[in-house]
This record gives sequence, structure tokens and C-alpha cells, in this order.
Amino acid sequence: MRTFRNSLFALLALVLFFTACEQDQLETVAPVVKENQKPMAITDLATTPKDAVDLIEIDDTNLESRGTKVLVYSSTGSVTAAGWKHFWYTKSALAGYRYTAVITPTGGDPDLYIYGYDTGNASPWRYVRRSANAGEDSAHLAGSDLNLDEEYGAFSVYGFTASTFKIRIYREEICKMEDCLSINTSAVKAVKEGSRYLITDGRSRMFMAPNSNEAKMIVRVFSHYGINQSCFVGRPGASFFYLNKDGNAPEGSMPGEDCIGFNPDNIEVKQIGGRWKIVEGNHWIFDFDTKEDEARQAFCIIKKYGFTKSCYVGRPGPSLEYLRK
Repeated sequence: MRTFRNSLFALLALVLFFTACEQDQLETVAPVVKENQKPMAITDLATTPKDAVDLIEIDDTNLESRGTKVLVYSSTGSVTAAGWKHFWYTKSALAGYRYTAVITPTGGDPDLYIYGYDTGNASPWRYVRRSANAGEDSAHLAGSDLNLDEEYGAFSVYGFTASTFKIRIYREEICKMEDCLSINTSAVKAVKEGSRYLITDGRSRMFMAPNSNEAKMIVRVFSHYGINQSCFVGRPGASFFYLNKDGNAPEGSMPGEDCIGFNPDNIEVKQIGGRWKIVEGNHWIFDFDTKEDEARQAFCIIKKYGFTKSCYVGRPGPSLEYLRK
């Protein structure tokens, strides 16, 4: 009996040793807690990136959409107080899309966090954003939210209290996420401001030109093509800009304009030297720095409108860049 008792104590000691080792391993992959962020219970780390899939499959027969957003995943879940549940996406699944998660509490107070995850980093979790309301929470995740070396993005549900919830994840094609402002074409004019010229439609300040020649040329462009929409990819600090007339590309040509042609059938999105670009063969057409999603959105927009010319007023350092067919 004494021999059996000694063996049992030895087995228990061995189990405790390996449990401690496992706890140390969990600590190395736990999300880094930032200022103003609720703490997490490491032992409740439920999911690892090994469970990530290229696309989370829909498991709800009641399909719905919100505008251009389409429901791609729906389920219920639960978290303990200070516990976590993670919903993973690989970077490849995020390319070309933006996903929006909506957390609806059915009990308690769950909050929604977005993380980037880099498997090669000693502290792999990186906090991106959160939504922490008393009721429904919503936050988005796109490829541009991830750093260059991060392989995964996660919707992470945190239990401010022990909670139950319903999660719905919507997917939206970034090409459909157009951001356009209307322009009063007939009112577009140049107004002198000091040594420069402001181009305005009387409602908004649109462009600045360094001299009267460029200012007059910009006004001519708007008048000639009947431009009534100014559109952006990424704001503030848009990485891509284009002009439209009634939701269509400017078409034709205008005497005196400065344009470079390209074939939209031959363009592609490439990462070159850590920067995302739209290229045609060896010709770099547009640069988006590290913003892959914006590069892919611009690529989609060029294809959608059939742009074949990139045009400038003033070079180098143009006061206006626009695209036309």
C-alpha cells in the first residue's frame, strides 16, 4: 500500500509539473493587454491559429444582407468572466474583402476586440481596435488592418461578465465600398487665395493650383467631361482618387491634356519592396505603401469603370490627377 501511495504522489507531482509548463506556453501566446483594455484569463485562451480557415462557413439558414454586406457566418457562443473566444481569418481570406462582426448579447456583457497575430513573434498578439458597449457591439477587420508579418486576424469576444451571445459576420467586397462626394459642375471655378488658386464648387474646397494656367485647366476638365463626383479610396489621406460623371467614367479626350495610357486587362496588384502597387508589366502605375486592401479596391475600381488613361494637370507634383476611358 505504501508503495502504491508513493507512486500516486509521484504521478500527481508529474502532472502538476507539466501543467505548469503548459501554463508557461500559454502565456507566450496570450494577447498583450494594452492600456484601457480589460485583462484576460490566460487559462481561457480557447483557440489557436491552427484552427484558422480561409473562409468561415455560414451555418445559419436565415441569410440576410446589410446594404452591400452579405452574411457569411452566424452562431451562438459563450464566454466566462474575463474569458475569450476567437474567430480567426487567414490573411489570404481577407484580401479583397472587409468583414464586419456584430455581437448581440443574449446574457451578460460580451465585448468585441480585433487582433492581429504573428506566429513568428515572441509576443504574437497585437491589439487593433475594440467595441465595448453595454449592448450590441460591431467592429470590422480587413487585410489592411494586419501588419506585414501577421498571418491571421481575429474577432475576439471578451467576457466583461460571464456572457452568452450571438455573433454574425458580414463580408463586403471592397470594390463596392465606393466613397464619392457630389460636385455642382456648373459652379466649379477658380478663386485666387494669396499666390495660389482654390478650385471650388461653392460648397467645398476641392483642389489648390499653384498658378492660373493649372487652375484654368482644372476648371476645363470638370466642364469638358461634366464631372459631378469626386471619389476616394482611403480617407483621410486617400491613396487613390478618381472622378466620375453620373456614376460613369469620363470618356473621350480633351485638347491639351496630359495623359499616360495603360491596358486595364494587363494590370495586376503586386507587392514590390514591401509596398503594394498596381502595375502593368514593369510599369508601376499606382503605389499604396502597405495598404493591400486599398490597392485591391483601386484595382477593382479601374476594372469596373474601364479606365485606360491616367491624366495630370501639372507635372511633377500635379495639382490634379484623374482617370478616364
